Amino acid sequence: MNLKDYEQMFREGICVHNNKTKTYLAVVMSEYGKDYIEKMKSLSTTGVYVDDALLNSVKDTDYCLFYLFNVHRSIEKGTYDFNARLQEFRALDFYVHDYPFGELFGGKLHTVVFRIPEKHYKAYDIFAGFKKGLQQPVYYSKMFSPQDVDRLFVALLGENSRAVKVFRKNPQWKEEFETEINRYGIYANQNNNVEWIILDPKRDEYEYRPNPREEILNFRPQED
Repeated sequence: MNLKDYEQMFREGICVHNNKTKTYLAVVMSEYGKDYIEKMKSLSTTGVYVDDALLNSVKDTDYCLFYLFNVHRSIEKGTYDFNARLQEFRALDFYVHDYPFGELFGGKLHTVVFRIPEKHYKAYDIFAGFKKGLQQPVYYSKMFSPQDVDRLFVALLGENSRAVKVFRKNPQWKEEFETEINRYGIYANQNNNVEWIILDPKRDEYEYRPNPREEILNFRPQED
């Protein structure tokens, strides 16, 4: 995602970029407690990402999430002094860095980088392998223990949220996801007969792989 993407988003009246980082990973930040959660509620979060391809000045961004805030829209949510809120963030143990991202007709954007709780580093590694160019599947169902799914995702998002159904490999969701992927993914076998994709519960995950362009700020495909 880059400034042009956000400009198009804002022109279409879309204020929040709902990607897989936001859906499957950002919830772990709630481990930092109610005070952090309340601070975040009074800000307008445009998106959450696992990296910024142009950030060369800060090396240690492993296990970090990049929060992109809309400064102007945050005022509408009660944060009248964004700089004061930044000072509060900078005092946090898990704060890493912040920097202006850009300014568009839809608002001034600012990025704040936080490190996730150490207990969830395994989940981060499973999800964000694509940062290192890995082409392996993302095993969503192995990111969190059943207890953490209940404590974090069910508590905040509900039993019927897509994330919970994906983590639990819910059988009903399997059928819904098969219908979803076959709507666009029907293919022909060697005999040119159309086949319906059936997922293997032991092998397959019931979600698409992350698209780096959607999960990394300023992402640029590697040139050959």
